[in-house]
Amino acid sequence: MQRRLAAIVAADVVGYSRMIRADEDGTLAALQSARVESIDPTIARHQGRIVKLMGDGMLVEFGSAVDAVSAAVDVQLQMSNRNVDTPLERQINLRIGVNLGDVVVDGDDIQGDGVNIAARLEALANPGAVCMSDPVHEQVRDRLELTFSDLGAQQLKNIDRPVQAWQWTNGAKAPKPLLEDAPMDLPEKPSVAVLPFDNKSSDPEQDYFADGISEDILTALSRNRDLFVIARSSSFAYRGRSSDIRLIGKDLGVQYVLEGSLRRSANRIRVTAQLIEAETGSHVWAEKYDRPVDDIFEVQDEITMNVAGAVGSEIRTADIQRIAHRNSQDLKSWERLMKAYWHTLRATSENLRIGQEICRSEISRNSVNATFQSVLVMACGFELNWRLSQRAPEEIIKEGMLAARAAIAQDPNDENAHANLCGLLFICGEHDAALREGEAAVALNPNSVAALLWSGCVLAYSGADFYDAAMDLLKKAIRLGPRDVTVQWTFGHMALSSLHNRKFDDAIEYAHASIRHDPTNGTAHRLLTASLAYSGKIDAAKDAWATTLQVSPLELSDWEVMAKRVHRNSKDFEYL
Repeated sequence: MQRRLAAIVAADVVGYSRMIRADEDGTLAALQSARVESIDPTIARHQGRIVKLMGDGMLVEFGSAVDAVSAAVDVQLQMSNRNVDTPLERQINLRIGVNLGDVVVDGDDIQGDGVNIAARLEALANPGAVCMSDPVHEQVRDRLELTFSDLGAQQLKNIDRPVQAWQWTNGAKAPKPLLEDAPMDLPEKPSVAVLPFDNKSSDPEQDYFADGISEDILTALSRNRDLFVIARSSSFAYRGRSSDIRLIGKDLGVQYVLEGSLRRSANRIRVTAQLIEAETGSHVWAEKYDRPVDDIFEVQDEITMNVAGAVGSEIRTADIQRIAHRNSQDLKSWERLMKAYWHTLRATSENLRIGQEICRSEISRNSVNATFQSVLVMACGFELNWRLSQRAPEEIIKEGMLAARAAIAQDPNDENAHANLCGLLFICGEHDAALREGEAAVALNPNSVAALLWSGCVLAYSGADFYDAAMDLLKKAIRLGPRDVTVQWTFGHMALSSLHNRKFDDAIEYAHASIRHDPTNGTAHRLLTASLAYSGKIDAAKDAWATTLQVSPLELSDWEVMAKRVHRNSKDFEYL
């Protein structure tokens, strides 16, 4: 085994995943331009060697700490100049970590604690900054005319001893990170993201079947309080993308990623599944199943048990089987349920109509079917929130209420039914009843984004006394579902709660985050306008109001009726 002493630089792009989602081609072109024109030439000029590229980052080796820090600072200064005329959300900003240590040489690659510490320091660095270990600082402090701030002893992940860290920043030019770009700390619990299983069948209509397997496994895992399980809409956002597992783990803030595939032909299925440690890309567990299609539930149970066992937790088999088989008396019923989910979760007018029709048909054949009732409630909520049909709101609410109460009566432990009923009650202005349903949903499944979001929403509209509780639930919802389709609403509720509590700078930041996720969110634009006005930024408030009228020309009287209904206290509404 060959070893050598090296100065190691680890760098990555701040907010890379967000930027790729917003504009993949533009982001890749901007990053390539920055590398060709600035980053790579600077590394070469300081005698550095690019060891490897990792999607949004790179690992570089230098012969001396002085060369490594000089190159890192030079790159940051150049990137700052490149970003001068670029909007913040499109800027290529870097975090850089530098360490001096022993490395293990593996061909052209390098490994070992020296590399790991550099990577940990990179995650610790502010955007636009260079964070270094004490050995690096000792080598450069008297040789480079730079100022470093003492970050103290840092306990870095998987490093036994504390590491003394120092940081160089670009003064006032250092960019403030966007809310969505803050590094995610790994939860104390084992954390898992379940990706949608690939449909390897020749029939694209079997997508719903592959999704159903993933959905049931995710639901079973999320019920376990010993696990931290990323919400479906966030992990399913990677459908069809050949993303690096390392980037997915970093983007979602999880230790493990479960992925798999399914091939169905006639009466047989072939399922593969593998649990991967996100940071290293190594397989923790993998298995193949070739079974009759009727054994699908047993396959789901086995995968779930293996995943839970592999990450150091246990789930009682009876609980898994109850979840996987609940209200699925036969495979055909389960398939219809998966089709209903598949269409409903796409949340377009036509898909909602198909999903609702499947649910209504199944309920008419078997009225004691809580799961179909629960999916129907979800569909009504989407239809109402996003105005996806011409039906009168009263008609939608009536159907949703009946379905929600029927679902809860048949299965009191269905957290989705409680969460969706919470949302409908909130929209109707029934705060106390909504809060009870939200609390019930969170108690049943603390990993449910829908439960956390609706409970937090009700509290956000309930006044200053509920501010801390509302923010706690809403922040948990974002952490569990950072890529969830509802994240713009979560940020919007946080903006409203902050505005009510006179935290105007926070309200402005949350409103901007909501707008970045959905530029057509009229409520977020209105909250931004009010927050800017109350903070004394009148010209900015006028501009924000002009934009509001463009993106959401809702009649003020209509907005007032809706806003009054969802606020518990009239004084809070008047403050808007």
